[in-house]
Order: sequence, then structure tokens, then C-alpha cells
Amino acid sequence: MSHFGLGHGRRRTAFVVTGILSLGLGTLGAAAPAQGAAAEAAAQETAAFTGSITNAALSASQYSVYVHVNQETDRTFEVGDKVPMLKLPSSAVTTSGDQFTLNIDPKTLPAKYVGADGNVTVDVVAEDGKGGAGLTMATARVVSAADGGKRWADPMQSVGEDNRTRAAAAEASDGLGPVTMDPLELESTAATRKAARDAGPQCSVGAKAAAAEAGPVEVMATLVDSSKRWVTIGTTYPVGGDTATLDFTSSASTKYGIATNISGDWKAGGSKSAEAGFRFKWSKSSKNRGYKTEVLYGKYRYTSGGCGGSAIYHKWQPRYETGGTDSYTADAPNWGNCVKINDGLWQRIRKDGRDYELAGGVKIKNLIGIDLTSERAYATTHKLNYNVTGGNKKMCGNNGEPSKAGKVQERKR
Repeated sequence: MSHFGLGHGRRRTAFVVTGILSLGLGTLGAAAPAQGAAAEAAAQETAAFTGSITNAALSASQYSVYVHVNQETDRTFEVGDKVPMLKLPSSAVTTSGDQFTLNIDPKTLPAKYVGADGNVTVDVVAEDGKGGAGLTMATARVVSAADGGKRWADPMQSVGEDNRTRAAAAEASDGLGPVTMDPLELESTAATRKAARDAGPQCSVGAKAAAAEAGPVEVMATLVDSSKRWVTIGTTYPVGGDTATLDFTSSASTKYGIATNISGDWKAGGSKSAEAGFRFKWSKSSKNRGYKTEVLYGKYRYTSGGCGGSAIYHKWQPRYETGGTDSYTADAPNWGNCVKINDGLWQRIRKDGRDYELAGGVKIKNLIGIDLTSERAYATTHKLNYNVTGGNKKMCGNNGEPSKAGKVQERKR
């Protein structure tokens, strides 16, 4: 079982584990065994995430699960600060071959680990005990279901301004239930373990490490850097003098890609939802445009493996949207899946169908050598508007009919 530690600023001795605090909350997985319908209901409430490893089959004790502080708490930290994470006991993990499930009772999570919108973000670290490790990250949302119970939901399927509308959206779109995480793939940690050895003597966690198996404990990571990054969240392609724009609210569900460094190289894998409290509508334009919002990314440092052989891991992940907006001139595509449209206002507005998704939407290549994926759900708070004139136009989708496509383009018939 692996155990993360904390760092100090940018020094290479940044992985000493200290101050592990027992929270006295008991197990955050399913509590007492239940039977029949009660067991099924309990499983519905606690199954928060599912995932898989592409090249291994591990036991529950070989997974480590860490819950991140919510966005409101994360905003209070500055570069160099120690950032708490809630480490869950191995009883929160169940496995079957290369598959795993994280069972977290939402009613028992401390407030600072649940966002105002119900979002909860976790890291999963898998280690095979032979120097191989993998890390992935995802966000799930706690909603109050129609029966009054707490349920986990996919944030991209539970878009709304409040809990009632988010829960209704999740139920209507079959979005209740565990969120599927990006697959884990084990990598060699030889380089990062060498960095840990070179950094100096390790701490001795001793009994504290064993105590972590009895219940959740707080451990520390370090925020070592922050950087504002532009993220593409939509595109419009009007023709024939027509105009288009994007209208969005930051509370609409968005996933931003993360990058991890376990083997010594940066690799994309996993995502995190982030937001702020603002709304913006770009002015109408007849130009082909891409729309961008600014997101503050943070670089975090962790250690894994306990004393005498830890590996230093790093991760870039979104912290929150800053409120910054921008646009750029985009090259028009040539999509099919076209339908005839009349004069008037055409909007891509509902969650039905595909989200807007762009590989390389998070512009961070100059820092880590790769860009990351962005994804945003359509909703009444995130919609494309085309003002159509002339009566000789059609609307086309990149991956389906425009009413459900992730991206849409206006063309002449």
C-alpha cells in the first residue's frame, strides 16, 4: 500500500511524510454488510468510481485512493503550501481481475472535500510492488436523488444551477451511478525512485502507515507551481454573412485533462472538473471562431511507497477558472451529417448527444511537451447560437446529426 508525503517549496528534499492525522471518521466504504434490497441500495449510494488497469491485475491493497480538497479550499493555497488529501483505507476498493471499484459513502466525507456543486475529485495510484505504478484522476458529483438518498452522478450528465436540477438531469440522462475513470497503465518508476533516493533520508512512518488501513487519514502534498492556461471550450463556423456566438456559464460541467509524471516523462491521463462563478457571452461575429476560457493549473508533488524507496510523482491539474476569456480565428472544417435549416436562431443547447471535446484543448505544451483534452457539456448555460439568414443554409455535425453532435458547422446548400 502506498503512502503520499508532503514537500517543502521547490527543494529536492520535498517528499518527507509528516503530520498524518487520523480523522476518526471510520471507513468511507460501505459500512455494515446488508442483505437483499438494502444491499443493492447501499451499493448504489457508495459506488463512486470504476476503472481498470490495461496491463495488470492487482489486489485492493495495491491501490491507494486520495480525495482532493474542494475547489473553494484549494483557492486558499499559494505556491509552496502543503495541501491536505484524504487517504482512504483499502476497504474502499474492491477488485475483479483488472477492474476496480471505489466505494465511498458520500454522507461521511468531510465538508472541505465536497464542492459547493457536490463535486468530489479523487486520485487512484496503483503499484505492483515491482517498481511499476500508474495514476489516474476523475471527478464525481454527489446529488440528492428523488428517493431522498445521496447518489453519485457523472458531472457531465448532471448539469444544473442547483442540486435539484442537477439530480433531475442525472436521472433523465441515466447519469446516476459510478463515474468511469481513464484506464491506468503501469509505468516504471525507476527514475522517480532514484530522484527520491538522491533527495536524502526518508521519514519513518512506522505505525502510522499501518493505522491508515483502519480508516481515512489526512496526508499532505505540496503545491509547487501554478500557471494560467488557455482552454478551448467551443467553436462556431457561420457562412454567407450569418453570425454566431457562444454563451456559457462557468457552472456548466467541464472536464479538463491532467498530466502525470511517474516515470520521468509527462503523460496525459485522467481529468478534473473545475469552475468559477461567472457567465460570458461573446459578441456576434461572422468569422470562424474558437472560444477560450482561462484556467489556473497547479503543479503538485507527491511521494509514494513509504520510507526507503519512495518515488517522487508530479501532476499538473486544473484548480479553477479565473474568469478570463479570449477567442481566435479558426479554420473551417468540412463535415457531413447535414440537415436543412430555415432563417432564424439555431442553438445547440441541450445535453442530448455528444459533449464538445477537443484533444489538445488545454494549451500547456510549452511546460510539459503535450497539450491536454478539454470537454464541456451543452446545456441552457452553455450554448452555441447561429443567426441564420438567406434560406439556403444547412447545419452539419462532426460526429452525428447537428442536434446531438459535439461540434457543428453552418454550410451553404
